[in-house]
Formats: sequence, C-alpha cells, structure tokens
Amino acid sequence: MNTEKTILHFHTGRGGRFNNQGHVTFCGVNDIGEVLSILDSGKHNTYLEGDVYTDCNGGELITVAEVETGVGILDWDGDYDTDVCKFLEDCSEDELIKVLGAGYEYIIREYFDECTDLGINWSAFNGDYEGLIEEYFNFGYSLDISDFFQ
Repeated sequence: MNTEKTILHFHTGRGGRFNNQGHVTFCGVNDIGEVLSILDSGKHNTYLEGDVYTDCNGGELITVAEVETGVGILDWDGDYDTDVCKFLEDCSEDELIKVLGAGYEYIIREYFDECTDLGINWSAFNGDYEGLIEEYFNFGYSLDISDFFQ
C-alpha cells in the first residue's frame, strides 16, 4: 500500500437537518482496509472469499488487491450507505469543505502545500480556509493569493 500519500475517508448516508439520504461526512484519515476492519467489527459483516471481500448476502464489496492500494469504495446497499477512501489530491472542493468543517485545517494546509504550487506562507495566512478553497477551485493558479494574507 502507498503510505506516502494521505488517504481520506468519507461516508455517504443519512444526515443533516432532515436526516436526508446522500449526506456526505468526513470521517478521518483512514485507508479502505482500516475502514473495512472498523465497519466489520460494528454494523457491517464482511467475509473474505478467495481474493474478494463480500457482504453478508454474498455481494462483492472490494477485492484484496483494491484494499492493498488503500483507496476504494465500499457500497453497502447499492444506494446511500457508502464509504469512500481517496487520496487527498483527488478531493473535490465540496470534500475539502467537509474536511474543513470537521476541524482539520492541517489537512487543508497539506492539500495546498502538496497538491498545488501556490506557495502559501501559512504564518501570514488570514485564516480564511473556506475562501481559499473556493477561490482555488474557481480560479486555480490564477487566483490572487495576496488576498489571503494579513
């Protein structure tokens, strides 16, 4: 497994004000194997059948080879109960906003340091992480980074 890249875990289920389906939550820095182990000891049961993990109904969830990459999708019900692990560099604007909302500013700094060439001076940063994320995804490298310095 590639341990040099940060892998983030997102869960899609029910949530939000009205407990709507399709609510995405940032769950932490976990690879897909860790998520499989955590969930297997809780609300979901999985079984290793040869080189494939299956659910309690025999449905294929993920292969051993996929688990070894650290990233992947565990689709528990074919609808909304889904766990996704992806590399930080592959995260969307909405996913980074979820990470920020969970209080993980250090991951946002890591994203901009390792996945962009913006060269942000964090000691002079004004703290507007959400604005930075939105501006980056709207304007890319042409954004005026000086707007985010104190």
